[in-house]
Amino acid sequence: MIRSLLTGRRFAPLFWCQFFAAFNDNFLKNALLFLILWGAIGAGIHGGEPPHAANVLITLAGAIFILPFFLLSAIGGEMADRYDKALLCQRIKLVEIAVAVLAVLGFLVQSVPILFIALFAFGTLSALFGPVKYGILPDHLPSEALPTANALVEGATFLAIIGGTAAGGFASALPHGRLILAGTVLIFAVLSWLAARQIPPTGESAPSLSIQRNIFASTFSLVRDLKGDRRIWWVALANSWFWLVGAIALGLLPGLIKQSLGGDRETATLALLLFCFGIAAGSLLAARLTGGRVKLMPSVIGTALVGIFMLDLWRVTHSAAGQRDLTTHVFIDLLLISISGGLLAVPTFAALQAWAKPDHRARIVAGANVVGAGAMAIGAILTAALLGAGLGVSLIYGLLGIACLTVAAWMMATQPKQQNHGEATMDMTIFEATAQAARKHGRNSLAAEDATSGSITYKRLLLGAAILGRKLAPLSAAREAVGVLMPNANATMALVLGLVSSGRVPTMLNFTAGAANLLHACRAAKVRTIITSRVFIQKGELEKLIEGLEASPDGERLRIVYLEDIRKQITTVDKLRGILQASRPMAKGRADDTAAIVFTSGSEGVPKGVAISHRNMLANIAQVAARIDFDTSDRIFNVLPMFHSFGLTAGLVLPLFYGLRVFQYPSPLHYKTIPELIRKSGATALIGTDTFLAGYGRQAKPDDFRTLRYVVAGAEPVKAATRALYQEKFGIALLEGYGVTETGPVLALNTPAFSRIGTVGQMLPGIELRLDPVPGIAEGGRLVVRGPNIMLGYLRVDAPGMIEPLVEGWHDTGDIVTIDAEGFITIKGRAKRFAKLGGEMISLQAIDLLAAELWPDAVSVAAAIPDARKGEKVILFTEQTDAERGRFLAFARAQGATELMVPAEIRVIPAVPILGSGKVDFAGVQRLALSSVASGQAA
Repeated sequence: MIRSLLTGRRFAPLFWCQFFAAFNDNFLKNALLFLILWGAIGAGIHGGEPPHAANVLITLAGAIFILPFFLLSAIGGEMADRYDKALLCQRIKLVEIAVAVLAVLGFLVQSVPILFIALFAFGTLSALFGPVKYGILPDHLPSEALPTANALVEGATFLAIIGGTAAGGFASALPHGRLILAGTVLIFAVLSWLAARQIPPTGESAPSLSIQRNIFASTFSLVRDLKGDRRIWWVALANSWFWLVGAIALGLLPGLIKQSLGGDRETATLALLLFCFGIAAGSLLAARLTGGRVKLMPSVIGTALVGIFMLDLWRVTHSAAGQRDLTTHVFIDLLLISISGGLLAVPTFAALQAWAKPDHRARIVAGANVVGAGAMAIGAILTAALLGAGLGVSLIYGLLGIACLTVAAWMMATQPKQQNHGEATMDMTIFEATAQAARKHGRNSLAAEDATSGSITYKRLLLGAAILGRKLAPLSAAREAVGVLMPNANATMALVLGLVSSGRVPTMLNFTAGAANLLHACRAAKVRTIITSRVFIQKGELEKLIEGLEASPDGERLRIVYLEDIRKQITTVDKLRGILQASRPMAKGRADDTAAIVFTSGSEGVPKGVAISHRNMLANIAQVAARIDFDTSDRIFNVLPMFHSFGLTAGLVLPLFYGLRVFQYPSPLHYKTIPELIRKSGATALIGTDTFLAGYGRQAKPDDFRTLRYVVAGAEPVKAATRALYQEKFGIALLEGYGVTETGPVLALNTPAFSRIGTVGQMLPGIELRLDPVPGIAEGGRLVVRGPNIMLGYLRVDAPGMIEPLVEGWHDTGDIVTIDAEGFITIKGRAKRFAKLGGEMISLQAIDLLAAELWPDAVSVAAAIPDARKGEKVILFTEQTDAERGRFLAFARAQGATELMVPAEIRVIPAVPILGSGKVDFAGVQRLALSSVASGQAA
């Protein structure tokens, strides 16, 4: 993840911007210190201690730099929430160039007053930049990446501090030092501005926010708001303890080295370097320990370890005079203290960012900066008081160690409870889960939005479900399957919940499958009634489909019911009864009852009904939530139709349960419209197939996807060209996942924290697996799974309405996979999509992927047909107009592929058959292959 962050346009520009700025701040401060000591005032020229006037100026310099953090952090937070953070950052850094010019003038004329003004200006810009720097990370990165991103920022900041400090002192001692100092400050200001120009825009989080002009009232209000949320106040206090301890430890370090070890300036400098490197290492270790999730326990442990190692440092240094050389022991203690400090800092700040609401995030960060600055000031005052009282530096370290252990005990006893999405209750129906979510997130909270009817709250959604459930109940019997032939829309969500509330089973029908397949589906599930919309049928030009459905399966007519007709029948009494019923189901259901029926894609034959229970769905969303952190600020853009198992579970159940707003869009094929809607809706998550995502990526402008944090691809392998498109154009790393209709549907997933290109990620928690051997395939095996998300069973045409249970709960996915030592799964292909050529089993999917790399802008699919000489032969169907077998052969050889993977024939066709779910219609391709050979038309 570190490499992807440092090379991605969503983090790298900000990283280098803040690094150059931190370097410049500390370069200027230390250069000014040297100018005071050995320049304008002339202190120290005789080798004695600096005079009182110099001490006063040095203290004043520190106060001047820290003062803006008290006065202006609140304003900075308000500005960062009000305006686009990227634009604000660019303007701050542009002003910083002007301030650098002022500093250049101060250096050239050796004017302490001018440099003091420049230092105050740098402090002001840093105070304004702080909320932007930390507030922008959650805008561009998923929650899983925040600990690592914060670790990189914290580590780089401390390296910049020590680098700037050392460079400032070194440059001031060189011949023509004033010119070097002046030029360095200006160069780093320009570099910071250039990096800021590359930061992608974020949009305005709170465009209606009014900026307070009274800085004192603003600061007071900021801290008060911070205290209003116990969790956020806790992590702000914990993070401020890091800054208090760090400021004291760093401030006393040179004195400790001199008094206890008799070290010189070079030894003290080495200790400072070691301390800062330790903070950087500890920050990265914290990111590793949290595993991409917001966890506070590393902070508690880190605080306790700081206390332990500080006590050990006091033990070995308080009477070090005359003892053997203790430098190594002291340096080890310092390294361990600083590493432990990194463990404290990163998780607390990641929690602060993740838990803050997007429209308040920058102000929350600003409030934490105020508290941190206050803690540093308190630490400086206490240290000065203790030193003034005659306490030695070593003893102060010991007292600080005791304080750390006390604070660690407080943290352990009071740390806020984590919001663990993986602990979702599964002993309920999806209607009851939605009602529970409404109570938790607020009945007036927005739940969903669509392209025609706008947004809908939980309250209106549950009211609509209650009314529809009661009006439709007389049309079917309890626990009967009722067909749902609807697009992605708010009304469809209400309809599904209404059917569940009334004890019926919503049966999601694929309106792209054709009348024949839908009649098979209705027969398998024993559907007698289909609910649809007249407007949808008209706009989708599905009149012929309805005519086909109105034929008589098994001698019984299907009844088509239009929602528009139901709405006309709704009375005031119905609405009043709906209000009373909205939070309670009409019929009591069980978690193991069938929640919905979906159908296999039909990519390899006639679709089968898949009975999914309420427990299956709730278990699957809990499994996904255990791997990916999301909160109520996230918004899902759902283009996968709800007749697709992913569209139903991830596009309806998951967002409703966890309080994520979902935008329902009726067709995934509108490549030009969807990117614009993603931008307008502020979506943070997009789920689709490689085919769909590639289409959106080609049509979208870079700004259209600026709010996206998660883009998950499934259902088909992700092409290298698609992955590169999203990385280079949008700075987004595609996350490839794996699921099948029968498993809820998600089985495995790559996450921002744990991802491996070419795989579909690691298996979700709670799922057992085994690999059954397949004759002819030496590597991997046929994946068979069992878990709480696995379906109840199949519904087949030859046994209508009867659920065919799984044997001991195991489901054969039909996929040939390999699993590496770390659990990452690679799909080699469907068992049915292997061809036996020359005695070897060859994956047709591998041939598809080779063709995709050779012709990335065209869809290509291989099919195997019987061959009298070799047993089977492969035909590649492609949309690439100039495709030739010779080019494929040369490319395959260049890639090191065996010649058995080169198709015997390549056939150019206008369009490869695609199902409505976005998958290739492999059954259609197979029929095409057989018919082309039979007619003698194969090329």
